[in-house]
Amino acid sequence: MRQHCRQSLRAVCAEVYDDDGVDPRQAASRRQPSQAKKENRKTLQLCKQVARALTLSLADECMDPGFRAIQIAAVLPAPDSTHLAVCVQLDSEDNSCVPSEVIARLREAAGFFRSQIAAAIARKRVPELTFRWAAGSEDPR
Repeated sequence: MRQHCRQSLRAVCAEVYDDDGVDPRQAASRRQPSQAKKENRKTLQLCKQVARALTLSLADECMDPGFRAIQIAAVLPAPDSTHLAVCVQLDSEDNSCVPSEVIARLREAAGFFRSQIAAAIARKRVPELTFRWAAGSEDPR
């Protein structure tokens, strides 16, 4: 706040606070952390829906036997809900698959998975998918 405004405020009040002289409509718009929480909640909800749809697709409808050897560890926004990072890991029982080949096949089948996600969620645009290994899994690179 400008110096002359503070002096005029001190003339009419005993104490001057940081929000004195600020339009209440603008002050309310600055204090909206609930909006960020709401967006974050919706993004996390989308991630759970996508994880559920991918798990069902991998278990039921995939013709590739290599896909049955993987599990969806997590789905995370990367960086927002328009792009999602799908963290996968190999099933502990099946060690016959080569991880780098599985990731390559997942990337090739991303269109199929996006169509399955589109059927499972109610959104105008289906997020792009990026496949990567979950932390703690062996990294093929």
